[in-house]
Amino acid sequence: MTVEHAETADIALLTELRLAYLKEDYGDLSGDDIEKIRRDLPGYFEKNLCVVELKSTEAGHHLYQAIGFQDEVSKYHPMKWYNAK
Repeated sequence: MTVEHAETADIALLTELRLAYLKEDYGDLSGDDIEKIRRDLPGYFEKNLCVVELKSTEAGHHLYQAIGFQDEVSKYHPMKWYNAK
């Protein structure tokens, strides 16, 4: 397996990949949210990307470990609250 560092030329693709991930993880996004992400995320990638976080499925977990990702150890528990309207 080859791991390559992203370059500035990859920012548009990284932005679209991030949008695809967010849609998969959270469901449909509003048009406003998509617009804000497309507007703001490229600047974030240009200035402040030093960590990559991901959620893996059980099937992908070993693959990501093999290329250097580590399980996050935290004293905090991930939690969500949903408004049941």
